[in-house]
Amino acid sequence: MKGLKTIRAFTQEKGALREDQEDFYGVSDDGRFFVLADGLGGQPHGEIAAKLAIELSLMTYRLMEYRRFYRWRAFFVKQVIKKANLGIFKKVRKTPELLGMATTLVDLFLSSKQWTIGNVGDSRAYILSRGNFRQITVNHKGGSGVLTKVVGLEKKIVPDSFEGQIYSGDLFLLCSDGLTDRLTNEEIYKVLKSCGQEKEDLEDAAKRLLFSANKVGPGENTTVCLIKAKEEGKLLPKWQRQSLELHIAPGKKLKILPTS
Repeated sequence: MKGLKTIRAFTQEKGALREDQEDFYGVSDDGRFFVLADGLGGQPHGEIAAKLAIELSLMTYRLMEYRRFYRWRAFFVKQVIKKANLGIFKKVRKTPELLGMATTLVDLFLSSKQWTIGNVGDSRAYILSRGNFRQITVNHKGGSGVLTKVVGLEKKIVPDSFEGQIYSGDLFLLCSDGLTDRLTNEEIYKVLKSCGQEKEDLEDAAKRLLFSANKVGPGENTTVCLIKAKEEGKLLPKWQRQSLELHIAPGKKLKILPTS
């Protein structure tokens, strides 16, 4: 990763339509794994499900990274989600008052040359790479708007996974549906396409995304995480144009970060 660094920014709010904060996210101490969970609104104990999903994901990552399972990237990101799902399912079995709790989950893993993303639910991942902006994840929603796949309700699930090559300058967005329920992909792109190269630029873009969403109307819990790969020093050969993406509060490692 010589010659590259990452800059990142985030913004979050509880939203006028929710009494509790049910979005959580976390990052591994090596800066290669990032995860976001949005507890199901309208269901009991969504915040417990989301926080537990983050804790279990980070724990599974540490165990699997230690054993070098991350070499099989698609298997890796899906297995993290499966372990979180099973852990929540077992928690509910032992604690009947938690019956019905569930969450979405989207995770991002970065190896030396590629990004890999897994997801269940409707929390999304986007990439802006070399001028091309696209949604990576697929929403697990039926025609009525009800989620067709979530983490925690069933003993077994089948997560989606996606892979791609990392280039210097790539910008990733992970977000909960508090943003995407109010902004279209085109509206999100309009904000991100003019994003500069410095941390202040990302912070401004994150705030403008939230501001744009609030102009549409009041929303639910909203989490926006931006991670940009930035080239530093002399131009690298193409095969070396890679990045590590992370988002962590200053001075914190392996910290569960609730929205506030």
